[in-house]
Amino acid sequence: SLLNRRGFYERFELELERSRRNPAPLCVVMLDVDLFKSLNDHYGHLAGDTVLVGLAKLLQANVRRSDVVGRFGGEEFAFLLPQTTLEAAYELMERIRLLIENTTFTVEGSERRQVSINITVSAGVA
Repeated sequence: SLLNRRGFYERFELELERSRRNPAPLCVVMLDVDLFKSLNDHYGHLAGDTVLVGLAKLLQANVRRSDVVGRFGGEEFAFLLPQTTLEAAYELMERIRLLIENTTFTVEGSERRQVSINITVSAGVA
């Protein structure tokens, strides 16, 4: 399961202190689902929740065990990438961005019909 915002902040403090003690790069990434409000408006909040659960699983499955993924807000996710250079973090997020873009999420739409949804995300790496 993903950390919530508070858990993420706690881990961030620990990783930042560790990075300062034993000088090593530490990258932070913020990821946001593009146009998520329109997805909720069009398909409903349950469909949006289904997409978020699927996205969370996809994110967690595509990072190292030492990396931390947290749900930061509604459709926002944050990553802590210890011992990761800016270049490596950018490459990871580009790979994840493309994976998400090519993933189809199946949700229950109106009249209990299965609907396929594709999403895109935007991310910032620091």
